[in-house]
Amino acid sequence: MKTTVPSFLTAAILFVGIGFISSCQKEVIGCTYPDALNYNSRATTNDGSCISRIYGCTDNTAANYNPLANTTNGTCQYNGSAMFYYNAAGNDATVTVNGLVGYITSYYTGQSPPCGSSGCANFTLSPGTYSYHVETTQSLWDGTITVTANGCARILLI
Repeated sequence: MKTTVPSFLTAAILFVGIGFISSCQKEVIGCTYPDALNYNSRATTNDGSCISRIYGCTDNTAANYNPLANTTNGTCQYNGSAMFYYNAAGNDATVTVNGLVGYITSYYTGQSPPCGSSGCANFTLSPGTYSYHVETTQSLWDGTITVTANGCARILLI
């Protein structure tokens, strides 16, 4: 004799079995927002720890460094240096570049001094080509200087 299980009983057994299996899944707590910096693809429950992305320049050596940025967007810009100097005794000079003013107050003999040396007229500028004007009580110089990112352009005044 064949025994038949009523269909409602089969459904109840199946439902209980599925509930038992699904209750064995382990809950993973974390950030469930896919665009967040700390997204956890295995998290099943959001714990409120999601960190929004803030785009900007994250390199602290760049001219436009953004200390709030946590995701770089390729916009970092780097300045360069321009330096004017004498290699023999001369009068103090006033140097104007891009509206900025610097002063030469001493001279260097021999080789070119490193950028930023004291007594030289030093400027920090965005990359580009700039007109300059240098004036002493006895001489005038006008010209252009090209500044490159992270570079040091030097002008020896003779």
